[in-house]
Amino acid sequence: MIATSGGKVIGPDGLAKELTKALLERMLSGELNHHLGYEKHAVAGYGTGNSRNGTSRKTVKGVAGEIPP
Repeated sequence: MIATSGGKVIGPDGLAKELTKALLERMLSGELNHHLGYEKHAVAGYGTGNSRNGTSRKTVKGVAGEIPP
């Protein structure tokens, strides 16, 4: 579930920005699943040398502004 701060639709803290962030996170997760060939926490990746080894915080910058982690 996505909670907004202040109930705005557009703007720096608006619903549109939070929805964009959620969509980007799902797309990137799906892309990683496809690239590696298995879902997150799947046994298939253990000990293969091509496994997930953590995450790091990233800020996406675009035309609509920055989307922080």
